[in-house]
Amino acid sequence: MSQLYSKQYPEYTGEKGIIVGIPPLSGDSKGFYLARNPMAYIFGVSKSDKDPLIAIKFLDYAMSEEAQNYYVWGLEGESYTVSADGKKAYTEKASDSNWLQQLGINAGCLPSHQSVDATDVLLPTWHVEKDKELQAFSKAPWPFIYSTKDEQNIVSQYLVDITTYVEEMNVAFITGTTDLSTFDSYLSRLDSMGLKELLKVKQQQYDRFASSTK
Repeated sequence: MSQLYSKQYPEYTGEKGIIVGIPPLSGDSKGFYLARNPMAYIFGVSKSDKDPLIAIKFLDYAMSEEAQNYYVWGLEGESYTVSADGKKAYTEKASDSNWLQQLGINAGCLPSHQSVDATDVLLPTWHVEKDKELQAFSKAPWPFIYSTKDEQNIVSQYLVDITTYVEEMNVAFITGTTDLSTFDSYLSRLDSMGLKELLKVKQQQYDRFASSTK
C-alpha cells in the first residue's frame, strides 16, 4: 500500500495524499494485505564465542522496553518529550536528521522492532487514520523459518523457477497478453514444475513453527 504524502510534490496540499491506500479488492475470497514482519534482521551467537552468556544477555537487553525506547526515541528532553497523557513526540531539535542519527537512532547494527508510535508522530493525520483503517485488512506475513537440509534442497530446486514463472504469468494475465481461458493450463504447468513438493515443504515448516509457538 503506497500512500504518497511528500511535500516535494507540488500537488501535495497536506490534506490528502497523491496516492492513498484503499481496502483490498475481494472476489470469491476476501482480499487482504500482508503485514510487515515486526522483527528486523537476525542476530545470533557464534559457536566459537568464549562467553555466549554475555552475548545472549546483551541481545536480551537490546530488545527490552528500555533499550528499544532509546533506540527509537533517543534521550528524553533532548530528542523527545512525553506529554501528561504519556504520548511521546520528537523535539524540534530531532527534526535535524543528522543530529538525531548521532544518538544511534534506528541503527541497523542492533536488534529492533518497528515502532508504530514513532512513525505516526511524523505523519499527517489523514495518513495515520488511513493506516489504522487498512490495518484491519492485514494478515501476518510468512514467518522466518529455518529449513532442514532436505527441505532446503527442495526449495533450492524449485522455488526460483516457480517464482519467476508466476511473476511472468501474473503480468501476462493482467495485461491480457495471455487469455484467462488458459488458467487451468497455467496451474498444471506449476504442478509439473514441482509446486506440490514445494508446498509440502512449506506446510511442514509452518506446522513446525505453529507447534513451537503454542
